[in-house]
Amino acid sequence: MINIDFHFPPGQSAEVWSAKHACGDVPGEWLYGLQDLAKQDGVAVDASELRGMSRLERIKSIARTFGIPRRVLSTSNRDVLHLAWDELRATHMVTQNAQISFAMCGAIWCIDEQLRNPMDLRNFVIRHTLREMDAVWCLVAAQVPLLQQWLGSGAPPVHAIPFGIDNKFFSSSNPVGNSGLILSLGTDRDRDSSTLVRALERVLKERPDARALIQCPEGTRLPARAERLPYLPHREIRELIEEANVVLLPTRTNTHFSGMTVALEAMAMGRPVIATNTLGADEYIEHDVDGFLAESRDVDAFAALTLSVLDDKKLAERIGRAGIETVASRFTSKHMVDQLTRVITSLSSATVNAAK
Repeated sequence: MINIDFHFPPGQSAEVWSAKHACGDVPGEWLYGLQDLAKQDGVAVDASELRGMSRLERIKSIARTFGIPRRVLSTSNRDVLHLAWDELRATHMVTQNAQISFAMCGAIWCIDEQLRNPMDLRNFVIRHTLREMDAVWCLVAAQVPLLQQWLGSGAPPVHAIPFGIDNKFFSSSNPVGNSGLILSLGTDRDRDSSTLVRALERVLKERPDARALIQCPEGTRLPARAERLPYLPHREIRELIEEANVVLLPTRTNTHFSGMTVALEAMAMGRPVIATNTLGADEYIEHDVDGFLAESRDVDAFAALTLSVLDDKKLAERIGRAGIETVASRFTSKHMVDQLTRVITSLSSATVNAAK
C-alpha cells in the first residue's frame, strides 16, 4: 500500500473544494481532479491544508536554503509520500512540516522566473526545495531538460506528466453557434494583452457583428464592442465558453504553456482555440487539426485565424470536434492521475528496494 498525503493550498482544502463541487460550482471533487488518486489500486490518500507562509516561516525557508545544501533524508520515516501541486506549495510544505522526508511536487513557473531574474532570492529558495524532493514533474515535456539543467547534478528525477481537466464539467452538447463572441480568459503575467487588443481591433473592424469579452489588466484600452471581464468562478467560465465562437490565448514567450487550462477547457467544449506557439504548446494543440497556433506577438496571424473561424462555420465545427476528441483521449484529469500514479508507484518501489 502506498500512503499519500496531498497538501492543498491555503483556503482550498479537500472539504471546501468538495462542497463547491457538490453544488456544481467547480470541476473535480478535489483540486485538479486529484481525488482519482484515491481510486487507484494500492493507494491510500489523505489530504492536508497548508497555511499561508508567515514572515518567520519565510525567513526559515531562506535560512534552510543557505544553511543546508540538501536535506539528508531518513530511510526510517518514509512511509508516507507527501505531494504538493507546484514548487511554491512544496516550499510551504517542507517549511511547515519539518518531519517530511519523502516528497514529490510539480514544477511550473520556476524556469520562467529564473530566466526573468536569475538573482532573485526566491529562485534560490525554490531551487533548494526542488532539490530536496524525491521526484519532480512538469506539465510540459520540453521543459524537462531545462529543469534538469537548472537543478544540476544530484537533483531528483524529473518526469513529464501532461495536464488534464474535468471534461465532464467542461462539456457541451451544443456545436459552435453564431453568437460572434470572441473570448479570452486568464490574467497571469505571461498573457499578452497588447497582441490580444491589437488583433481584436482588426477583427472587430472587419466583423461589425462580432464582440469580445476578455480578461486583461485594469486600464487596458479596448476597442468598441470589447469588454473587460472580472475574475470569474468556474461555472461562469463554462457558460461563457459555451457561448463563444472562438477562444484567443495570446501569451508572451514562456516555458510552461501559459493558458493550457483554458485551452483544454475550451477544446473539451468544442470551441476553437487560437494560442501562442510557446514551448510545449504543440504538445497539447496540433495546428489546424484540433486548434490553432500563432507565433508570439504575431498580430496578423491572430487576427487572420480569428476571422477564418468566424467566417467558416464548417472549419469551426471541424476544429471543435477534434478538440473534444483530443481532450477525451489524452488530457482528462484521469489521464493525468494515471500517469502520476505510475511515477509514484515507481518511486515507492525504488524506495522500498533501497531500504532492504
